[in-house]
Amino acid sequence: MNTNYIMRALSFHGQPMQKIWDDERGAGDIQKCGIPAHPDYSIYQERQKYFTFQDRAKRLKLHQFFARKALDLYDSELTSTEVEPNKIIENEQYIASLPPYELFVNRNKDKQKRCRCIMKNINPGDIIYCMVTKPNTTMVKTLCMGEPMVRFLNDLPIKAYLTKTELDGNDKPRVFNKNDYLRCEVLETSVDAERLYLTLESMNEKNKNIPLGVITYADLPKYYRHIDYNNLEKFEDYMLKSKEFLNPNYDILYEINGLDVNETYTFMSSLKHPFPRDEYAKELRRTQASKWAFR
Repeated sequence: MNTNYIMRALSFHGQPMQKIWDDERGAGDIQKCGIPAHPDYSIYQERQKYFTFQDRAKRLKLHQFFARKALDLYDSELTSTEVEPNKIIENEQYIASLPPYELFVNRNKDKQKRCRCIMKNINPGDIIYCMVTKPNTTMVKTLCMGEPMVRFLNDLPIKAYLTKTELDGNDKPRVFNKNDYLRCEVLETSVDAERLYLTLESMNEKNKNIPLGVITYADLPKYYRHIDYNNLEKFEDYMLKSKEFLNPNYDILYEINGLDVNETYTFMSSLKHPFPRDEYAKELRRTQASKWAFR
C-alpha cells in the first residue's frame, strides 16, 4: 500500500483512526506499511477543537470504512498523473475559465492562513503577474499566478521584490511607471516572511517561450480579468454562465486529463465493472411502470 497516502490520512484523522485500523486489521499492521510508531498528528489536534459529540458515530464509521477498504483506497498503483501545461494551453478553448474557487469561499476567512497555504505552493519558475505601485522601486504588488496555476493574490499581504530588472537601449536599468503590469518569474520564496523574489529574465527552461516584462491589461490571465468585485456570484452560477461549460465535450476533457473514455474510474475495485442493465434508470422505470399497471 502507498505509505504516503496512509500517512496523510493518519495526520488528518489522528489516533482514533489508528485505533480502528489496529482493531480491524490487527495490531502492528499499520507499521508494516512503513508508518512510524509515532506519526505526526498535528493537523488532527488542531481539528479536534471543533469536533462535536453528535458526529462521533459518523467519524467512527468513516474510520472503519478506511480500514476495511484500505487495499483499495491506498493501493500503491493509484498514483497521480500531472497534466502537461502545454496540453492545457492547446485545449484552452474547451476549458471554462473561472476565478479560483477559493475566491468564492474564503472572502471572510483568515487571510494570513490562506496566504501561508498559497506561499507553500509557489515554486521557483512559476509565473506571477504584478503591478508597479511606486516608480523607481523594486517592490511590486502581486495580482495573480500564471495558468495553469490559478491563484488570486491581489488581496494577500505578500511582499514581492524584483531582483533583476530589464535594461533599456543604453544598458541602464529600465524605469517602470506607476500601474504598469508585469509578467515575472519566481526566483525565490520565503514562506515565513511571506516574501517573493521575482525576475524579469527567464531563468527556467519551461518559460523560455514566455515573454517576461511589461504587458498590457489584455495580457493578464483570462480568469483574472473576469473577476468583478462588486458582483461576485456563487461559484455554480459563475460556472454555468461560462460558454465552455454549456456544451462540454467530455471525450476531449477525458483526453486532456490523460483518461480513457471507455474506462470506469473508481477507488473501489468492486465498482470497476459496469452495472447490470436491469439496474439502469430506464429499466427501473419500466419495471416500476409495469408494477403500477398491474395494480
